[in-house]
Amino acid sequence: MILLAIVVMVALAYVGLLLRGQRWDHFGLTFRRGSARGVVRTVLQSLVAFMGAAGLFIAAAVGEPLRGVPFGEARYRSWKAFLNEAYWTVELRD
Repeated sequence: MILLAIVVMVALAYVGLLLRGQRWDHFGLTFRRGSARGVVRTVLQSLVAFMGAAGLFIAAAVGEPLRGVPFGEARYRSWKAFLNEAYWTVELRD
């Protein structure tokens, strides 16, 4: 089922490209050989993005004990418990 969804999304992207008169290289999907400068730039950009994501996770892990506030209430640790609580306690208005 997931594979079918992926195929449909790629097909829709391809139809969109055709309607705009573009090709796959518009997304950077080419099989040509890049220059050394372009390769180095791409690798450095990906490293910066990776370091940013790692910094976010580290800051969250270090900051949690410093805040003294738990990440979520204990009764909502499970998403099923949260949805069950939210479903049964909602107030309907007229």
